[in-house]
Amino acid sequence: MQEPANNHFRTVYFKVDPDCYRRLKEQCSKTTCRSLAEYLRKLVLLEPLTINHRDASLDELVNELSLTRRHLADAVEAFQLSAQKIPAAGQPLTQWLKEHESDRARVARLIEQIYEHCKKTAYVWLQ
Repeated sequence: MQEPANNHFRTVYFKVDPDCYRRLKEQCSKTTCRSLAEYLRKLVLLEPLTINHRDASLDELVNELSLTRRHLADAVEAFQLSAQKIPAAGQPLTQWLKEHESDRARVARLIEQIYEHCKKTAYVWLQ
């Protein structure tokens, strides 16, 4: 015959106002706890909490690098498209040179934007 399992859990309830609940959820979201119940158990039992610290400057750096990557991809695409437009036999070279010059100017603008983003990020990061 099996022995009955000893799963005696006790449930504890307490009420909080909506503002207090919002603050608890906010504080819980800054930790590694997967639920509010886990967070509250650790607080009540004085167990250690692991808190996630987000570095705002690192977040800005990631955003700037993402934007820079997009600009660089645009510049590469524009350059590749320009190279593909090399005139075939029978097309005037002067027309291709005009189009290539406008593509080159666009690539130069994108590279300048990349440079400015890098400079801005370096300034913020090194403060």
